[in-house]
Amino acid sequence: MRPFFQNAILVGALAPALAGAFTPISLSAGWNLVGNSDPVAIDVATKLSGAQITTVWKWNKSASRWAFYTPAMSAAELATYAASKQYDVLSTIDSKEGFWVNATAAVVISDPLAPPPAVGTGVTLTASDLAPNWNLMASADKKTPSELNAGLVSSLTAASKSISTLWAWDAASSSWRFYAPSLESNGQLASYIASKNYLPFISVLAATDGFWVNIGAATPVVNPPSAVLRRLRFTNANDWFFRINSSTSAEATPASDGSTLWRQTRTARVPGGASYSWATGSRPLYGADVHWNGAGWVNCPVNFQNIISALDANGNASYSMCNGWETGVIPYSMDNLVDISARAMIDVYNEIQSAGYTDLIIDSATSVLGAVSFPSGSTVSYRNLSTYVPTVGYSPGASNWVYLSDAQVGAGDSTACNANPFPAESPNATLEQLIAVNQGKPCVYGVNTVTGANGVTLSSGARNEGWSGTTLSMGTIGSAPTYADFSNATSYYTTNQKLRVAFGAGNVAKYYSCQQRWTG
Repeated sequence: MRPFFQNAILVGALAPALAGAFTPISLSAGWNLVGNSDPVAIDVATKLSGAQITTVWKWNKSASRWAFYTPAMSAAELATYAASKQYDVLSTIDSKEGFWVNATAAVVISDPLAPPPAVGTGVTLTASDLAPNWNLMASADKKTPSELNAGLVSSLTAASKSISTLWAWDAASSSWRFYAPSLESNGQLASYIASKNYLPFISVLAATDGFWVNIGAATPVVNPPSAVLRRLRFTNANDWFFRINSSTSAEATPASDGSTLWRQTRTARVPGGASYSWATGSRPLYGADVHWNGAGWVNCPVNFQNIISALDANGNASYSMCNGWETGVIPYSMDNLVDISARAMIDVYNEIQSAGYTDLIIDSATSVLGAVSFPSGSTVSYRNLSTYVPTVGYSPGASNWVYLSDAQVGAGDSTACNANPFPAESPNATLEQLIAVNQGKPCVYGVNTVTGANGVTLSSGARNEGWSGTTLSMGTIGSAPTYADFSNATSYYTTNQKLRVAFGAGNVAKYYSCQQRWTG
């Protein structure tokens, strides 16, 4: 008896686990378009053979024909009937597939041995699930058709596909719900739905909804050239500055991943000179600046093509400017677009200034703008600043050169330290040479005194040392003034701290906080 009971207990314990999770499906009397968004297939003969079920249909998109099942026929009868109609015999409904059910009465298709799937285990659509022409689908995306299209458009375009139309059957009203991205984009979706007596999609597609998706070839998007004025300062016809983001038609046309290109240009003119342009920074000389893009040091020349991604599901776009000089996210979803058609330019300008936006500056704006109005179709966009991450960069000008001291000065030799003129420094140095010279050995001097402001004698004190020849600068903390002439100084040392670094054996770095002389 014991083995029998043990076997019975094992079978009973395994039965629920083997059944697999199953989402209950509610059917109305009549035709129902439903779907399977569970990760496992539905066995039709097991779950759709109740007395209320008349017929079940699934579209075989690869063969372009129907698969059919009815519980009223035996397996042999079903095979004979399906063959006579050139149907397939419907045995399973795979994950992500929609299907039709004709029911004589309302019923819930469920499985008492299979609990509903855990939250987040439902399947979602990808571009690879959708074949050209008609697809009968299901999805746990929990999105409206518009949101579903927005999430798939980049990957569909990359595969030379696009959603032409999407349809769902409303069993309660025996009517079709309809969506078309092309009609939505030109603002004609609502009027078209009304003209055909269809229904709009007013909620997300549920996990148990089935829906038709008609997939066509991707329609190439060709955008016109564009330019956005980012900053303007106008004094007169010979003294002005503007900054624009611009794209040619080719640059504004999305690539396969939905990204587009743009260029940032700064152009200025000063009295007595011709106009000139540069890419980044407040002055043209910054065109020589370089930055680290993760693979090497690069700069940003005029007309460099920057990249911006397609909008994500939250209405945000990522961008990279000047090959990684700045990266970030632009929240287009937070745009505040205002129609300014036929409005006086001076009124709009004053509103922009009052709102606290400082990237539009016009000297003598009232006289410059006069009574001119914006043309029809003009808009102004108010946007919060994007989140951005600047990269590491430097300007290769002389102000940022690191100089290599004379070797004797680096060794603290008293003769070299007191020589007049001081031994020459060289801007040409390798990293190894800098480490070798900058060992942190100061030039030691005697007490020094000068006559400062109001005839006061200023003293260096007993410890009068120079560290600039044997350590490298890391910057200065403080904002106390320095002087070119000691007669203006009120103390020998300022309150600023000079931060510096020197090197020792074994790649050791030693940091210093030094007093700053009145000379800086």
